[in-house]
Amino acid sequence: MSVSASIGFGLWKEQSFSEIIKLLLANGWEASYHGRINYSVNDYNYLNAEADQLDEVLKLLDKESSDSPSITLINTKIKSGGELLHHRNSNFSHFSLTLSVNRIVDTTTNLTDFKLYLEQLQCLIPISQLVEFNEIK
Repeated sequence: MSVSASIGFGLWKEQSFSEIIKLLLANGWEASYHGRINYSVNDYNYLNAEADQLDEVLKLLDKESSDSPSITLINTKIKSGGELLHHRNSNFSHFSLTLSVNRIVDTTTNLTDFKLYLEQLQCLIPISQLVEFNEIK
C-alpha cells in the first residue's frame, strides 16, 4: 500500500524560498541527493544540477515567475527527506515537505514518525504560525 506523508508550515512573515532552504541547510539538511540537486521551478517539472551549482538553483527558485518551486532536501542525521515546496500566495507564505525519500515509520503505530521529522525541522518553529501533518494511505 502506498503512503503519502507531508509536513506543512505557514510563516509569520514573508521569507524567500532560498532563505528557508539556507536555514535548513545550516541545520542538518542537504540539497544534494545522489550527488545532484533535484529541483523544479514550475509545477513538478523536475530538473537537476551539479551539487556545486546551488547558488544558481536558489536564484531560479526565488524568481517571481516560479509558481510552485521545489527542491529535494535530505536530513543528514536521519538520512530521510523529500521535496520542499513553496506554495506562493499573496497573503500567506506556506511551505510543505513531502516525505518521499526513506520515509521513517514509527513501528509501534505504523504511521509516519512525525515527531522525529519535527525534531529535525525545529529551526522553522520560531518563524511558523501554523504546522500541519498529513498522512494518506
